[in-house]
Amino acid sequence: MFAISALLAAFGYYSIAANHVLGATYFESSHWSLVPVTLAIPIAAFSGLLKVKKFETPFKIFLFGTAVYFLMSFTPFPLETLRIILMTGSVAVSVPPLIYLFIRSRDSSDLIFLFATLCYSFGGIAADAGLVEEIPILLAFFGLIFSGLMFLVPKNGNGHSMA
Repeated sequence: MFAISALLAAFGYYSIAANHVLGATYFESSHWSLVPVTLAIPIAAFSGLLKVKKFETPFKIFLFGTAVYFLMSFTPFPLETLRIILMTGSVAVSVPPLIYLFIRSRDSSDLIFLFATLCYSFGGIAADAGLVEEIPILLAFFGLIFSGLMFLVPKNGNGHSMA
């Protein structure tokens, strides 16, 4: 789920960087490719909170949401406000369960996942808010670093962490 969303987000960040550096806009609605990351985060948070055994249903929800976002990128209507609302709502919904999971388990990989979530989410919001292009790209880079660290941190053996 995160591999798919990271691939789509990479396309979005590439488009932002190309627009900034080269002055070329390859795909006008490339900011929509940043939204599946913010869809994957609450799905993972609630799956960890509810201790979902079979991940098939949450993954199907993610695929359906990603397909809807992909189709929305081809609409001729300006939907920037809707995209910002979706991304901000995703942060508001996913951060409290992630904080609760960290407090409950005291597992450092849950804390690192929370940091990665904040980096990805604020990077997408910063890209949509029209801030300087370097900020979302830097936040995405930090999100990738935190995502990698989440899998490198030794486990404490409780089996309930997000990684």
